[in-house]
Amino acid sequence: MAFPFLNRTERDLTLLFVTPQRLVRADFVCKSGPTLVDFWQAPAPPGELLPVLVDAALLLGPSRRATVYVVASTVATQFLRVQTSKVGGLEGDELSRALSFEAEALSGLNPFESALGAVSQGESGGERQFWITQMLASELRQIDDFVSRRRGTLGGVLHAGGLPRNVESGSDGDPWQRVEIWNDAVFCVDTSASGNFKLHLIPSPPSRANWQPEADSWFKGCGPSMHRETLVSDPAWLASAGGNPDQSLDDEKVVKTFLTGWAKELLLPRARIPIVRPPPRPIPSGYLWAIGGTIAGAAALVCTAHWFWLQAQERNLKAMIIKAEEPALKIAGLRTQTTALEKQIEIVNEEINSLKSLLEDWKDGVTLEHRRHAALLATLLTNTPPGLMLETIEEKPGDLHLTAISVTPESVGFGTSIAAGLEPFHWTIDPPHRKALWLENDGGPWQLDWSIRPYGRAGTLSSNLPPGVNAGTIVLPN
Repeated sequence: MAFPFLNRTERDLTLLFVTPQRLVRADFVCKSGPTLVDFWQAPAPPGELLPVLVDAALLLGPSRRATVYVVASTVATQFLRVQTSKVGGLEGDELSRALSFEAEALSGLNPFESALGAVSQGESGGERQFWITQMLASELRQIDDFVSRRRGTLGGVLHAGGLPRNVESGSDGDPWQRVEIWNDAVFCVDTSASGNFKLHLIPSPPSRANWQPEADSWFKGCGPSMHRETLVSDPAWLASAGGNPDQSLDDEKVVKTFLTGWAKELLLPRARIPIVRPPPRPIPSGYLWAIGGTIAGAAALVCTAHWFWLQAQERNLKAMIIKAEEPALKIAGLRTQTTALEKQIEIVNEEINSLKSLLEDWKDGVTLEHRRHAALLATLLTNTPPGLMLETIEEKPGDLHLTAISVTPESVGFGTSIAAGLEPFHWTIDPPHRKALWLENDGGPWQLDWSIRPYGRAGTLSSNLPPGVNAGTIVLPN
């Protein structure tokens, strides 16, 4: 038996580029360097949180087994100076936790409720400088769930600014400088003649009047450069860029080149930019059960083979004893037959008692099955709120699906009431899957899909359909 989590191969790459103005999904094949194979973009719905925007960007294309990175311009990013004595010797999660406490005063995010990625920017004057990106841990979990449902694996979330590669093609290897103008920050990027990557972050909107002198002053301290390009994330910042930027992410060709640069950067073995990575996902319980079942099956085979071997040895010994005791052979044979018959009678009696118990349990299960569907309809009749319209009740072997249309994304108390009504009948209801139908500006109405499944006990029916009965669908009138 093969288990998918033990046979993972290198996955392809999907980048989700999210800004307040647009959503972009770019799929790459990574066999010999990233190659863009699919590209979609759409306007971003206004006022939505980052997890919702990420889910919308994922839905621009089909489900795909790939490593997914979210490149967003709305996550919090900043430079943080910390005394070397506070973080000396810390690495990995311990360093991230320490930096979360230090960053709380600047970002306003609770260190116990946030996730953080950081890269060191050097040390001077007894202090270490870190480039950090921080976000709510709850939002990171939501994004991880959305990506997992679309068959992907979340590699991390990062800010779209500070790409350590030249966006303009044909000039790789030459010294260059770039100013990136985003909605909440201005990034200054420089590569010296030796190829070292330097970054300066001005954490303020580009509408602030004095960011340009600060940027010019920083670039002068970096040394000479052959060219400085200007990249704007949205045409609204054209005036801040002097009205004539070299690159605008409003241009599809620039976006493709920009995301290809990020794909190359994210494939490096060591990250040069801070990435907020999700915690490791636990091994699915289904896989654990499969492993346990395999081990139990192997143990059963070994025990069965050992039992047969013991039985063969016992028969050989008995034959030797009988041959050695010829005068008492007939008496021993009769005693053996009597003992065997007694054992068979005991086994038959035990089987009869077991079958009687199973018959009673089956009768109880059939009685419960006859009543649980009526109980479901009665519970739906008394607990369906006015804003929820039931569409279908589809039953398959093993579970039941309840589909409804709701004017709100949540149906508070509905699932709890259904679960309470069905609990005596060994049915449980899972949280609903939601799908925005986008007939209204807020995304509504919503299609809600609940899964209702039975839970059994030893000796009872494991399915909510009796043997021989086919699954069906109940379509409710509008």
